[in-house]
Amino acid sequence: MLKASVYIWVTALLLSTNVVQAQMCIWSRYVSYSEQISSSDAVILCQVTAPAVPFNVRHKQRMKIEDIMVDKLNSFEQSQIFEYECEERYKPGNLILLMGSKSDDDKNQIKWISESLMTTDQYRYLANLPPAAEPTNQRILYYLSHLCSDNPKIARDAYIILQDFPLLRVAEVSLRLSAESVRHHLKDHKTHVYHYHWYPLRLHKDGTIDDTALLQKLIQEKIDVHTDESHGLIAGYLLLSVENAGNWLDTTYINQPAPNFVHSYHVLNSFDLVLSLTDDSSTRNRVLDSAHQMLSDENLAQLVITKLAHWQDWSIAENLCTVYDDVDKKDVALRGSIMTYLLAYQADHHEEVSLSKTDRLVNEKLHEIRRKHPNLYRLRAKSHEIMIKSEQNP
Repeated sequence: MLKASVYIWVTALLLSTNVVQAQMCIWSRYVSYSEQISSSDAVILCQVTAPAVPFNVRHKQRMKIEDIMVDKLNSFEQSQIFEYECEERYKPGNLILLMGSKSDDDKNQIKWISESLMTTDQYRYLANLPPAAEPTNQRILYYLSHLCSDNPKIARDAYIILQDFPLLRVAEVSLRLSAESVRHHLKDHKTHVYHYHWYPLRLHKDGTIDDTALLQKLIQEKIDVHTDESHGLIAGYLLLSVENAGNWLDTTYINQPAPNFVHSYHVLNSFDLVLSLTDDSSTRNRVLDSAHQMLSDENLAQLVITKLAHWQDWSIAENLCTVYDDVDKKDVALRGSIMTYLLAYQADHHEEVSLSKTDRLVNEKLHEIRRKHPNLYRLRAKSHEIMIKSEQNP
């Protein structure tokens, strides 16, 4: 394939001191632009302004860099020509993102190891990407506003970045979004679903009856095709109309002869969101009542018990002490989740001066398990200790 000399106009140069090479796909499902930029020594956002010209020196081609705006590495001079292996597909007007790392042999040289053609929308999104030095709220708002982008790659990138921020912080900043704008985007059927995680949560502060009807309609549409973000819709629906929403979910997805595991999984994840975003006791009780109903499904029991421990709902502690021995010995996972729940209960009540009936039952059951199944107990106790440390040091 012919190599080429291409003249490009640089509109942004982003540099980092991190010397980790960014050898990854630019549109990776799990790696955001910010992560890739921070792991590269040099990033150039540019536009091709001249046709390819063959240049036959070591099968590479010269590119002219103009109008450098930032150059912390001091590796370029304005209008300096340097060699870069450029594909012939680049034509005048093409928008390109280049990422590179310092050469192992010569730290003053950049080895360009990543390239990507992009659309005008992608180019504009990246050109205005908020730097880490910007106030957190402004950065969160930037990504929230791009969740509804018609370009699914932009929406996905914004969604991935938002996962790095605390849930409550994102929910708080989302209130800056226009409720009317959020309603508009929820009604507009997109080719992607990234805005369904956060936008429904925005409506619970000043939602209407029409909003509850809209979210119920979207839940039915999205959950039936196993949309990953259905739990955001369900959580928004519950926050808008606790009692009616809870009854509808119980009837539609929980109290079924054979509940669909995927649907139930989305419902449980929605409970995580609800319990994180409100201190209302009636909302909490309604959510926990629905979760308790799921315990009757043997396929869900393990997951539900783990969730209840995370939510610090200790109302089933005595019951679990009783049913532990009735669990099939082959069902190690379910026994393990019960043990984790009891360990969490014990840790939450260890500072109490006088022991209640439940405290004594839990302590006795854990002592019995430790004596009968020392290896399983040791494994679960260690896992619980690690989990606690990770929660204390997120």
